[in-house]
Amino acid sequence: MSSIVLALLITASPTGSLQAQVDATPPGGTLLLPPGEHSGPVVLRRPIHIKGSGLEHTKLVDDVGTLIVVTGKAGKVTLEGLSMRGPEKLAMGNGGTFLYGGALRIEAGAEVAAIDVLFKGSRGAQIGGAISVRGTLRGERVRIEGNYALFGGGALDASEDAIVELVDSTIVGNSSEGPPQIAFSGRTLILRRVVIRDPKSAVWPFGRQLSVSTSPRGGPPQVLLEAVTIGEVTTGSSVEIGKAEGGSVSVTLIDTEWPKSAKVPEGWAPIIANRSAER
Repeated sequence: MSSIVLALLITASPTGSLQAQVDATPPGGTLLLPPGEHSGPVVLRRPIHIKGSGLEHTKLVDDVGTLIVVTGKAGKVTLEGLSMRGPEKLAMGNGGTFLYGGALRIEAGAEVAAIDVLFKGSRGAQIGGAISVRGTLRGERVRIEGNYALFGGGALDASEDAIVELVDSTIVGNSSEGPPQIAFSGRTLILRRVVIRDPKSAVWPFGRQLSVSTSPRGGPPQVLLEAVTIGEVTTGSSVEIGKAEGGSVSVTLIDTEWPKSAKVPEGWAPIIANRSAER
């Protein structure tokens, strides 16, 4: 095996702060985290792979601000086999600004792959209880549970040029004074085999599972829902589609039942890609 390959497989020494371990991992390398609790916060400025020993064993926590911030200079980052929790009480970001993303913030230009990751119990953010996305998030077997945001996106908030793709994932029991689960005003949202259910907010009447609106920076979002289960709600609307300037929000359904309680602009309808998905 060449020295170049060996360098990419290097395990950073599990000593010092989590930030120190990240900084000791070379670009393209893998940081293997042992079982236990590891404290943040962490800022990622290079492409690395952070791999835990399983989401029940390796836990990343922070009680001050966003647990992990991925900057636009980081390129592609992979998070695998771990659980993540940001502040449990309402917090402010650096300089006293709003906290975007309790556990994970993906800035414009960055791409994060999350594989077998649990986001649970972050309650300190104003926007994006667990995750805030302005870059790209691709998640597989992700669970987002029991997070809170003051103003919107208790589970996830995505805006500007955000691209979000979640596969085989679950979003459950998140809350907010705004849209409780997903607030999306980015570019592209793709959900495949995803369950969205049990929002906890009793304040926001519309889009309690999914709220889609147009970002001032771009055109109407493109949304694909394939084999997605969207839970109904007892009051208000499960899904809200906002009015879009310069065109309609495009939502394509494949093997997905459109909720009867959806709130949509007059004359708007989703694209039904096959007969098994009916409005």
